Amino acid sequence: MIYLLCFAFSIFFCYLGYKNENKKISNRIFSILAILIPAILAGLRDTSIGTDVEVYLTVAHKLAQNYNNFFEYCSILDLEFLYKAMVFFVTKIFGSINMVMFIQHFIICTLFFIGAKNFKEKANPIITFSLFLLMYYNISLNIMRQFMAMSIVFYAYKFVKEEKFLKYLFYVLLATLFHSSAIISLVIYLLYKICKSKHKYLYSFFVLGILILAIVFYNPTLELLINTGMINSKFIRYSLDYSMVNFNYVDTLIKLYTLFITFFQLKKIKKDKDNFFFTLISVFDIIILQISIFSPQIMRLSMYFGILSLVNVSRIITDSRQNKIPLTLVTIGVYLLYFIMYYILGGSGETYPYILGM
Repeated sequence: MIYLLCFAFSIFFCYLGYKNENKKISNRIFSILAILIPAILAGLRDTSIGTDVEVYLTVAHKLAQNYNNFFEYCSILDLEFLYKAMVFFVTKIFGSINMVMFIQHFIICTLFFIGAKNFKEKANPIITFSLFLLMYYNISLNIMRQFMAMSIVFYAYKFVKEEKFLKYLFYVLLATLFHSSAIISLVIYLLYKICKSKHKYLYSFFVLGILILAIVFYNPTLELLINTGMINSKFIRYSLDYSMVNFNYVDTLIKLYTLFITFFQLKKIKKDKDNFFFTLISVFDIIILQISIFSPQIMRLSMYFGILSLVNVSRIITDSRQNKIPLTLVTIGVYLLYFIMYYILGGSGETYPYILGM
């Protein structure tokens, strides 16, 4: 299977880059190869791979071919500004839609790769990047705008840890120019500050309580947010009746696995001051995911917490002493099973089977 083969080569070069970290040239060559492989795979695909490619990328690409005036092009196309700009200028320079798909995934993979390295002191970047490929790469071939935003936010998570709010805010606002959903990432900074406060348990239960109430009273909550202008009215079409259940059991199971190994290893990594933060992130991730019972689109918001949960899993494995190898193998096995169930058998995002587009 071409996906897993490319993942294997990418992870291999990621490993070589990590092992040659002190050799500047070798490290850069192997790191670039690790990023290029999944980016090229994305660029060479047919436009039928990824549901949203035909929905908005081909439309944006064709308009970019027909219009020479950038501002006129922007006025016609109802997409976020920086995404429109990226499509327009790449189309004007290279012409091919495959180059657009390659460049957008080169950006996505690069920022996720660098973001994984930002946590290297506590979380092995090879494991973090491997989990990203298995869990999120294929869906990124579908919801491309959001993943461009998510990659920027993932890179900027280091500013949360450093408590540099203005820098983090800058990158979050930059990400919203690719996809407006990135604004929810500000909640992560709030959660980090809560975890550092004296009353962290009280504040955490209060925030989690609000989330649970939002699930129970989903439709009234959605209506309130729309009426107050906090979210766009287009989301009203995603408000579903309780009878229209869409329980995402595959995603839920892997989130529960993350929670399980978090609590299982908690005593062994008790010296890590970020334990409570990462545990709270994992809880947030799974609770927001459950809102997708009423609105599948809300599931996408949980991904901003989900990508940080990958760091949590990698952090736990990295800090394991006696059971590192079996825990690594079991975790990779779980994520591989997720890949098979969600993308191959489930057909999520219409990314399987892979079809060459050139």
